[in-house]
Amino acid sequence: MDLLSDQAFNLNTYWTWFLLSVRTASLFTVLPGIGTSEIPATYRFMLSLMLAYALTLSGITSVEPSSMAEAGLMIGSEIMLGFMLGTVPFLIIQSLSIAGQLVAGSIGLSFPSMIDPSTQQAVPVLSSIKILVGTLVFLQLNGHHVVIRALAEDGPRSMAGVFNPNADIMQIYLLRFVAMFELSITIAGPVVVAALLAQLVLGLVTKAVPSVNVFIVSLPLTIGLGLYLTAFNLPGMVEKLTEEFAGMDEVLARITANSTPRP
Repeated sequence: MDLLSDQAFNLNTYWTWFLLSVRTASLFTVLPGIGTSEIPATYRFMLSLMLAYALTLSGITSVEPSSMAEAGLMIGSEIMLGFMLGTVPFLIIQSLSIAGQLVAGSIGLSFPSMIDPSTQQAVPVLSSIKILVGTLVFLQLNGHHVVIRALAEDGPRSMAGVFNPNADIMQIYLLRFVAMFELSITIAGPVVVAALLAQLVLGLVTKAVPSVNVFIVSLPLTIGLGLYLTAFNLPGMVEKLTEEFAGMDEVLARITANSTPRP
């Protein structure tokens, strides 16, 4: 009770709350399952305010700015920190979108599309299905809890408005981009190779028996084979996603630990 009464009349507490609200609001713009257009912006804003208030009570403090320029830098650092933390799981989910586009292009299903709620871009139906599955796995594994805990990893030792990314963090994100494409190729690879082999076999049949109209069989065979392999590969995709999300807390810890406080 004394803590609440002391903080109620402390202007620095309100400034810390504002900075943490900026951090959580930027996080909720990209966090899978929450930062989508399907969740109204009003709900995300209220959730960011409540979470920021809880983080303020946890003991996170900040330094009062001496000028408007310094205040702007502190706000920008919080926007950057929240966005960077939310981008880690976002890149994992987007690897599924790339995998779906590769598969859809190889089996002839790239034309049917749906709107991805996280990016507001038209993506193939297979990409939308993979994104939904990946989001469900992320929420089932409490990945959003891991990201939210990273907001206040050091508890009372943390300070708001001092995040300044260094070269190590840039290297971390470069590796995350590489891992995103590696994961997409790993998931889409078996289906793409099978589709290419099917086209190769059909081409050999056309050369051997020119009278056979392969074009009538080619499209439904390729689509059927691609959909079957996609469904067959679904448990493997979930397993790979589980491994990626399991190592997410280490990446988030490196991002928060490799930050140089702004003088």
